[in-house]
Amino acid sequence: MKQRSLQTYPCKYTFKVFGTVSVQEQLSQEVETAVTKVVEISAASINHRSSSAGKYFCISVNALLESEDQRRRIYTLLQQLEGVRYIL
Repeated sequence: MKQRSLQTYPCKYTFKVFGTVSVQEQLSQEVETAVTKVVEISAASINHRSSSAGKYFCISVNALLESEDQRRRIYTLLQQLEGVRYIL
């Protein structure tokens, strides 16, 4: 049975990926690559933020999605990346 989405498409959607600072540069590039496999994004749509203790960081990617399938494909790609601690 197919689940219904709570999103209405097209919509702006933010993916948040958390990792440790030790892999920040590599993971940032991999996150950008994963998202661009599904949708086009600009450099301005990517934001980085470190935790207050400096141990973790968050990459936020804002994307315009046309369908639930796109959202699910991006999450699947992000889950496969090494160094990811958490995804929102």
